[in-house]
Amino acid sequence: MEKTPLHWKVAAVLGALVVIPGGAFLAIASVPTGGKVAIAAGVAWWLVMSALLGKFVLKHNPDLRTPVRAVLAVAAVASIVTAFVASRGNTVDEDIVTAVPMAETPSAAEPAKKAPARNVQSFSGTFKGESGHRGEGKAAVVELAKGGRVLTFSEFDVDPGAGGLRVYLHQGESTSDDLGEFVELAKLKGTKGDQQYELPGKVDLERYNSVVIWCVPFSTRIAQAPLMST
Repeated sequence: MEKTPLHWKVAAVLGALVVIPGGAFLAIASVPTGGKVAIAAGVAWWLVMSALLGKFVLKHNPDLRTPVRAVLAVAAVASIVTAFVASRGNTVDEDIVTAVPMAETPSAAEPAKKAPARNVQSFSGTFKGESGHRGEGKAAVVELAKGGRVLTFSEFDVDPGAGGLRVYLHQGESTSDDLGEFVELAKLKGTKGDQQYELPGKVDLERYNSVVIWCVPFSTRIAQAPLMST
């Protein structure tokens, strides 16, 4: 039997990577609830497409079997290891700033020279789990005495999900996986522990008044904390 040319071997390997692992990732991301249903969708895609690849391609091109199967095996192991590491989460322990609530600061009528420079907490909220995930802790917006603002998380603990977690500011409390308008602050530093993030000065917190922990791979909310003025 005539051997398959090298360029076709390379094309077959790359095609298998795109269709099978890539398609499995898209299948997982297409399930809005995430979790086991999403994982099952990804596994089902992987198995069905592997079977079709073997029946219609590898069966008629025996010399493609070894490179394609080797690459898919490596991709499968890498996917399992990545999912395992992501599912364990990580802990951080930053020194977050402290502040007094806005209501406890001197009124504007009092002379400013009598008020010592201090950090002021202007908004706060409590995290709750979303989409079947666990989430707890406190979020607070602190106006710094030296200028600028930060968003702090304290007593924070959320499910790691599939990893790829981001911190978003959303318009109002999100009730679906269609976020609409939002502001991305940063990659989540840790799934557990105190941490803080710089807030861009241009962000209007009267408008973007809810903190959302978002899982990018599953396109779903992990936790949320509506912000209220203090």
